[in-house]
Amino acid sequence: MANIGFDWGTTTTSISFLTGQNTFDYLRFGGNYLNTFPSVIAYNNADAAMRIGVAAQQVMHAPQFDVYSNLKLNLDATAMNNCGRNHSPYEATRDFIGKTIGEYVYVYKKPPQKIVFTIPDSWGKDVFRHPSLMFLEQIIGDIGFDVDTQISFCSEPVAAAAYYCKEVCQNNFSGFLLIVDMGGGTVDLTLCKIESSDKILVIKRCGELGDKPVGCSGEAFDFEMTKKISDNNNLNLVPNSPVFFKLKNAFEDAKISDATVLDNLLREYYAASESDRKKFSKNKALEVMDSNYKPYPVTVGNIINTFNEINRGVLRKCVNEMLDCCREEKIPTDNAESFRVILTGGFSNLYCVEATVRETLGAPVCGKDPRFDSGINRESRSTAIAHGAAIIANAKVNVDELFQKNVGFFCFNVFDNNQMKVTLLKSRSFIKNLREPIYCDLFLSGKNILVASSLTVFIEDGSDTKLFKVNLSQLCPMKNKYYAVGLSLGHRQTLFLHTLDEDGVQRKIPVGLS
Repeated sequence: MANIGFDWGTTTTSISFLTGQNTFDYLRFGGNYLNTFPSVIAYNNADAAMRIGVAAQQVMHAPQFDVYSNLKLNLDATAMNNCGRNHSPYEATRDFIGKTIGEYVYVYKKPPQKIVFTIPDSWGKDVFRHPSLMFLEQIIGDIGFDVDTQISFCSEPVAAAAYYCKEVCQNNFSGFLLIVDMGGGTVDLTLCKIESSDKILVIKRCGELGDKPVGCSGEAFDFEMTKKISDNNNLNLVPNSPVFFKLKNAFEDAKISDATVLDNLLREYYAASESDRKKFSKNKALEVMDSNYKPYPVTVGNIINTFNEINRGVLRKCVNEMLDCCREEKIPTDNAESFRVILTGGFSNLYCVEATVRETLGAPVCGKDPRFDSGINRESRSTAIAHGAAIIANAKVNVDELFQKNVGFFCFNVFDNNQMKVTLLKSRSFIKNLREPIYCDLFLSGKNILVASSLTVFIEDGSDTKLFKVNLSQLCPMKNKYYAVGLSLGHRQTLFLHTLDEDGVQRKIPVGLS
């Protein structure tokens, strides 16, 4: 039985699977000999043939091809719209995922029985499903998989934690692990307790999606850097134009090909005194070539300033939220024996990310700090999430999660008409214990339920409260019955409001379903 981990990223995709007792491998798509491949799909306008990955990237600007990238960022409420193109983002995503799985079947001669798809933490942490996750479920169903029995979803940071525990630490670490995941479109942080070699408890999750269309991570950075290159060289490029995207791709290529040199320059900058930083900021970090092979220099200062404008504030906010949680939970963060930090996601390779996390934690911005484990390096950061998903798919690690919200409803005391707050799903409960409805010991009388009668459900997360009005007429249809009211977390953590009448008949409807 083949159980695979599928990390569909904004910029690259990786598929991992078990080949032996404890040996994992990756799908090398298109013979590129790499463990990842670009998340790009291209359609030939002449014969409708599809290319994906490197093959699609090679024809990115060829006029006879219709090319789609950044699929993950476009799988939103407008995903079904073509916007004047031949395919919608939904169709392009369906074809990309379908063709990728088809390549796995072609190479290994059998379809996977189970797939663990990794998703941004921000897609799955709320009690109502994110539109992108709903579309992804629908796409997987279109391809021919049973979403309920063959497909699981795992947040990207949790998958990285599984990889770290099993592959990097080799089962030799127990304690608390902070995962900082910065990829193409989101920043996601997760705090886990590593209870044993095969058990992870998710304590807290936080993150940011950023503003559409470029998010708040790698894509946002590359987009803003391309604007600066255009402005600094008086190119007057129109953002999102074909010429602009050519320059953006050229910047990305330079950033990747000169990654080691850039990393050394950034570390040199952060290690310097405040006065010396001004000198180091003028050093050339990259040279970007346009389509006519004209070079445009990019300085260390350009990189630092753009990162600070786009990413630094968001990242610091999320790390500080995690530090607040550690203080509340009395989790010590100064001892590497019991607390460690790992960075995953392709954008985390830019040392500005680690420098910001270190600074916020009060660690040396450069130099050794045993809390920052070097076991996940530049190469493994791009594959750690897929590898971790495959570990989870093959039941090598069990993941539990604590609920992070208080959920209940408001009702009125029939004697004094004062509003009462009834909390049923409580923060710090195990999510697995909230799958079955938890009922209130107060009852509704069907004779008091009118067509327009509703119940107000609240969802609190410590900083914000969301309210949802739920119509009661279909939940309490019989006038001669009394009803208990309950709440549960159902499939994909969708919140359900339940009623149970005196004959044991249960009814439920989703709350706040996007």
